[in-house]
Amino acid sequence: MDNKEIFADFLSEDKKPFPDLSFESLVSLISEQMSVFDPVLQEEPTPEDMSVVWNGIPELQMSELAWGAATGEGENPSDARIQLERFLDHVGVSRKDDIKVKLNALESFYTKSEKTGKTKGVGKTSLARAGINVDDPKETIGRIIGYLTFYKTLTMILQNFNASAAGFTFESFIAVLLGGEQIPTGNQTIADLTSKTGKPISLKLLTEDAPNVKGSMTDLVDDLAGRGSMPVERMEYLVCLKNLSGEGQALEGVIKFYRFYYDYENMLDFLTATGGKYANNLRLPLGEDGVTPDANRQLRYTEPVPNYSGESINDDNQQWWQANFEETFQAAVDETGIENGENYKQSVLALQNDDGSGYKNFAQYAEIIASLHPEVVASSKAATERNIKAHPSFVLARITNATLKQLHKKLVASAKSARQEAGASAASPSNYASIEDSVKLLRQLHASGDREAFFNAMTNSYGYVTRKQWIVTGTQIETVTKSIGEESYLGRLFIGQSYVYEMVNLYRDIMNEKVFDIFRELKVLTASLNEFFTGGLQRPAAQQAINSSDSIGEKTAKVEKEI
Repeated sequence: MDNKEIFADFLSEDKKPFPDLSFESLVSLISEQMSVFDPVLQEEPTPEDMSVVWNGIPELQMSELAWGAATGEGENPSDARIQLERFLDHVGVSRKDDIKVKLNALESFYTKSEKTGKTKGVGKTSLARAGINVDDPKETIGRIIGYLTFYKTLTMILQNFNASAAGFTFESFIAVLLGGEQIPTGNQTIADLTSKTGKPISLKLLTEDAPNVKGSMTDLVDDLAGRGSMPVERMEYLVCLKNLSGEGQALEGVIKFYRFYYDYENMLDFLTATGGKYANNLRLPLGEDGVTPDANRQLRYTEPVPNYSGESINDDNQQWWQANFEETFQAAVDETGIENGENYKQSVLALQNDDGSGYKNFAQYAEIIASLHPEVVASSKAATERNIKAHPSFVLARITNATLKQLHKKLVASAKSARQEAGASAASPSNYASIEDSVKLLRQLHASGDREAFFNAMTNSYGYVTRKQWIVTGTQIETVTKSIGEESYLGRLFIGQSYVYEMVNLYRDIMNEKVFDIFRELKVLTASLNEFFTGGLQRPAAQQAINSSDSIGEKTAKVEKEI
């Protein structure tokens, strides 16, 4: 029995739900019908039909984590990633990873005149730029669905997430569009994603009324100097300025895309363009004369305070508590006078917890001691507790824990004092030369072509040492980019349900009208199923669902033959 027969049998008057039709089978049945008819179109859309249009366009699982990596566990892309890739593969006229190529194709598919605000029509030129060949119906439908899915998904990202979450999801979405991967946070790089070829890109999703681009001076220098987690000679910045209005499903507007690059050749131009307090980032330490800059002098904070989290200490690359355990444990044995204390060392180690700080309550100690020393377990809970508290492992562990914590507290206090003293020196502008003298020396080093000497000097700068932020404005981006013969503006995209409706209308003559008819029937089928299950399995709803299912099957067969 095929799905259609199962479905009709299930909905018949004398049948009730039976094991042959599970929930999964029902979902499979509906998905089977839907998979062929995802595109939708219409003549004159009404408000009622608008929902059919919007809902008919494929709706993808939106997940930053699922989209962001090209490969997951087992080196296989996630299902959500594969699903998104299948649709976005149809966007653009090339498999190149350059965002400008993709944006030009997207704008050719749908755009408006900046002067009149009127939607530009579909012509041979725009179709060619969008990579749509109307002589191939199957490819045409696939590409149009790909574009519609792109615009719907992008709209939903901005509609359904707050600013922070939308930014992360937007990153992963663009990464998939370019065939690359999103870079997890905490990787000590300014890059947010990579392209298909592994090119790092820093993505900024900003509002048009606040277009200033900011970033870490330290991470920028490290990346370009080849000392960061992602060393590159050129860092691409993709700046997306959104001008949106409305909330929720009513949110719509425009995103404009700009691009600029940071590299060895232009970084001084960018870093000096802003001026003001940000110019202090380039100040170099004063030399021994107290007047001129010294590119080789280092003003540094002290190393981070060692703690229980696994940070390295000195040169032995051990955790702090491990490095101090032996001495502390032996002191505990001497203090208690416990004989054969060495026999309990491994038990005490097990009672330090992974971070060496011990456990927070007696129950956790008791559980471990009982497993290591079963002899402590008595006939009553009270007797067992007494045995555990008297056991050498517990006594030595508690003293060792307390001593380690006390020693660490003293270490922290001492390190903080040293850090404050060093930090005051490194962070004090009085210990740095003027911005004019510093930039002059940096340009001399840059002009010499000695990249290593230049970047060594940059790592001694005020902004690098104190981890300040740099900033550039939209005007400065345009000016510096033009100075090297490039254009910063890439294109714009229209975001919102109303624009997607217009897209469907633009392409209604190209798409097969029968596809929209199928979605009308699908909407009836879905509503009938809901009524059937929630209304006590009544016959009228069942019959309506059967009729819609039959109609969908007939129309699908016709569409399949035609294309």
